[in-house]
Amino acid sequence: MSGAAEAIVSVAGVSDDPLVGVDLQLGPGLHVVLGRRTDGADVLVDRVAGVRAPRRGRVRVLGADPHRRPAVRRRMGVLLPAEVLSGDSTVEAAVELAVASRGARGGARAALERAGLGHLASARCSRLDAWSCRAVVLALALADPLPEVLVLHEPLAYGADRVRSTLARLREAARRGVCALVVTSSPVDAARLGAPVTLLLGGRVVRSIPQPLGVGAAPGATELLVTSTDARALLAALATDSAVGRVALDATAGGRLTVAGPDRALLGLALARAALASGARLVRVEPRIPTLAEAAAAAAGLARGAWEAARSEQLARVRAAVAPAVPSRSSGASSADGGARPAPEADGDAP
Repeated sequence: MSGAAEAIVSVAGVSDDPLVGVDLQLGPGLHVVLGRRTDGADVLVDRVAGVRAPRRGRVRVLGADPHRRPAVRRRMGVLLPAEVLSGDSTVEAAVELAVASRGARGGARAALERAGLGHLASARCSRLDAWSCRAVVLALALADPLPEVLVLHEPLAYGADRVRSTLARLREAARRGVCALVVTSSPVDAARLGAPVTLLLGGRVVRSIPQPLGVGAAPGATELLVTSTDARALLAALATDSAVGRVALDATAGGRLTVAGPDRALLGLALARAALASGARLVRVEPRIPTLAEAAAAAAGLARGAWEAARSEQLARVRAAVAPAVPSRSSGASSADGGARPAPEADGDAP
């Protein structure tokens, strides 16, 4: 996440059930927050979008309070967890009106076509179902001219074709310097977005996870998903390799293998050796994306480890401060009263 000096979106000490002291500083580019509704993901989107002001703390977008400044909200593209398009106008007319507020005209049809929603252009807003409403609002948020800030909740929760177009549009927005905040509960979607991920757990920001998410989210053993032309032959070759800690065949996934080991580089070399030995061709190798529960467990383990390390260091400092000085025991040392230390008496029976 970007430093405060560059922040386009600033969240400072926001506490609003279930959020607890959330701090985010976001500059230009794509930013991902991974968390569930129970972790405060919905509330975070709501407060950054300016729908409501936080109970404690401060939210600033483009230097101003988005809740109090409608002019700021007009410079934002927002997708909330629940969207409603009211009125009896057509979808195309509603999108055209919204795009016009950004200073452009004639972009509604293009925005709907880009999102694969051209068939909804003549539909009445009041007759759209919840899924279609969110799809139309997302298309509006990503329409030209792009807004300066995007705040999007689950923008990839659609079909594969729309996911691809949404990803392309988000990456284009990031290249243009838009500050795009995407909040999702899906580790798979977070991995697709390719940006560093902030994990929101229990209402708190607990850690930042680098990409690739399959490696960064749950440090420790690396797990790879391997698709090949001969999974069983590859499995047999991997089973005897010392760099492989575990290998399993998933027959329901077209014979895909899950291969795990403590070292990512050595695991890759093991795959190459096994492919040569078995004659199987590697079609696809990708890190397994951990579940949100696994990422949370890893974060808890890292936090516990950091706490124990800090506690051990503090105890060591305390012991060093209170321990009595130990006198030198070098040879020929004098006794405490300045005299020579007497030699021990010899035993009369000694030879």
